[in-house]
Amino acid sequence: MTKLQLVTENLLETITKLAEKAEEIYILTSFVMQSGVKRILPALQLAALRGAEIKICTGD
Repeated sequence: MTKLQLVTENLLETITKLAEKAEEIYILTSFVMQSGVKRILPALQLAALRGAEIKICTGD
């Protein structure tokens, strides 16, 4: 991992833009809602198809 970034604004836009080029995606968040997952899923799916490693850590 070479780039670590704290994102507090424009989350969807930031994730989408970064996921377009990322080889690794690590998301750490306290809470997840189904509606939020649905919004970032297309970007993560495209990254996965390119072979990006994706890990998501969240609470319940």
